[in-house]
Amino acid sequence: MVQPKLMLVTLTGTTTSSMSAVSANNSIYDNGVQVKSGVVQTHNYYGTVYALVDSNGNVSRYVGSNLKYKYDQIGFMNGETYYRVSTNEWIAASNVTVLS
Repeated sequence: MVQPKLMLVTLTGTTTSSMSAVSANNSIYDNGVQVKSGVVQTHNYYGTVYALVDSNGNVSRYVGSNLKYKYDQIGFMNGETYYRVSTNEWIAASNVTVLS
């Protein structure tokens, strides 16, 4: 079975097939989600670990709870939003709180 790849939206202003609109203040939107950089924090559930995945959806490693990460891209896979927290590592939006 072929794993679905992440559909990426970059912050560099480069157009991609997933980009749908640019607002008057140059914020990029895709499917109603504003693309920007910021900080996310994993949920604070004691003993819980969260998967970081690569752009193919394969788990690269696990991280603990209550950790903060800067993100610079937002991607979508299987109907889930992901934040890029390192060069090729993404965390699911369902596992984090967006701080900024």
